[in-house]
Amino acid sequence: MGQSGGFHLLSQLSSRHQNWPFLSDCEIQAADCLSVCDSPCAVAFSAPQKNIYLFAGLSPLQSAAALLKFAEQYIASPEGTVAQMEQPEALKRKLLARIPPVPANLG
Repeated sequence: MGQSGGFHLLSQLSSRHQNWPFLSDCEIQAADCLSVCDSPCAVAFSAPQKNIYLFAGLSPLQSAAALLKFAEQYIASPEGTVAQMEQPEALKRKLLARIPPVPANLG
């Protein structure tokens, strides 16, 4: 049995992340499952008091650059909002959900 698409995507991201200018602003964490079985290769972006984004159905070998570009946009936005028309082209049809942040009084 070969490696999963998620394994390949994580490898691509980790490799590019090491030399990325925003290395200290963004941590990559592997997850066993994000419950998007019909659209594997999923990535979530989350930060305190920011919107949460969930992308799925990503190309394991061709999405890393677009994901890091989105991460730069996400980091730059105080509330974590990245307009769909500003998102990298490779991600525009891969957005599964944008979830509002948990209110501070509930965290």
